[in-house]
Amino acid sequence: VVDIPAIPLIAAAHAGIPRMAVGNFGWDWIYAHYTGRDQRWAPIVEQIRSAYACADLLLRLPFSEAMRAFTRMEDIPLVASPGDPRREEIAALLGCDPGKKWILISFTSLEWDAGALERVEQMRDYEFLTVHPLQWRRRNIHAIHREQVPFQDVVASVDAVLSKPGFGILSECVVNRKPMIYADRRDFAEYMILESAVRRYLKHVRIPADLLYEGVLGPSLDRIWDCPDAVETVPHDGGVAAATRIAEGIG
Repeated sequence: VVDIPAIPLIAAAHAGIPRMAVGNFGWDWIYAHYTGRDQRWAPIVEQIRSAYACADLLLRLPFSEAMRAFTRMEDIPLVASPGDPRREEIAALLGCDPGKKWILISFTSLEWDAGALERVEQMRDYEFLTVHPLQWRRRNIHAIHREQVPFQDVVASVDAVLSKPGFGILSECVVNRKPMIYADRRDFAEYMILESAVRRYLKHVRIPADLLYEGVLGPSLDRIWDCPDAVETVPHDGGVAAATRIAEGIG
């Protein structure tokens, strides 16, 4: 069972082992976007498609592209579980005020210079949380380790999330019913699909990229609380559905 590399599917096919894939996109689809700039990607795309065609079954997650390389697929719900709110525990651990609005800054990296950090630090009505390795030493920005509090519990404990749309953070926000302030990710093949899901399933505000990188968060944060709640939901018992289907085997 893979999520969602190609080579193990070829190996399993050669070994005569049943093989499933789980995911919301294929790497053939991602790399196909590069072929317009460099045709050397084209044979790699074809190799990946051939490997995916070896799969007996794809368990396709929500927020997906068509994934046409797979010959057989079944749609399953999100594989995500709501976290447990642990606000008082996190407040004691990090020294942040539980009475203020908490914003999780969810990025792998974010290039804020001293001016941007100063603007964020001036927002006295907010506490900002990050997850290591992302961290800054500022009065209202607090970094937490995943070993201290699981990520889904951090999401469940904050009031909103600031991020770029990605499948993982989108899923966490959906299952925990958390608003998202999101920035453009135009160079990312999944962006249009994920932005559409943000707009359907989350209370949301788009923050212009220039304001994000300048640390000008106030206007977007002020708007998010008055935005309408999402009316659509996504089933999130995909873990059970996937485990059941895997245990059943290929029929």
